[in-house]
Amino acid sequence: MMSIPEFEPAALSEVVDDLMESYSDHAYLTNLQGLSLPSRECVEDLMRRLESLLYPGLVECMNPSIVGLRFVVGNRVVEAFEMLREIVTTCLEYANSIDAPRFKLPDMSEGAAAVAHRITLDFFRALPGIRALLHEDLKAAYQL
Repeated sequence: MMSIPEFEPAALSEVVDDLMESYSDHAYLTNLQGLSLPSRECVEDLMRRLESLLYPGLVECMNPSIVGLRFVVGNRVVEAFEMLREIVTTCLEYANSIDAPRFKLPDMSEGAAAVAHRITLDFFRALPGIRALLHEDLKAAYQL
């Protein structure tokens, strides 16, 4: 029977020291600034909502006959807008807090929330054009 080696606190202390140093050396792999980034579930939920706006009635159950298509779309736009604006705000605040030279941040003098609002609004204004591009892609795929 093999014996289990003895616990080596000094060796593990070295591991802890090395990890602590790596946290400083590779700050982009940590989230120790106290700001939490959006969860995977939050982003996936947003993506489902956006997908339902791009492909209404094709990716989820939609019965607009009860309340009207404009009401359903309006509701989804407001929900998705609020979610995306919050995600963008959080990401801008995070990127600003780590002073990341690899990120080219917009001018934040008006505050992250105002910048996020503008970015999000620009994105939502682009959705009809994105739908037009998706339509062209679909046509091209079937012309092969």
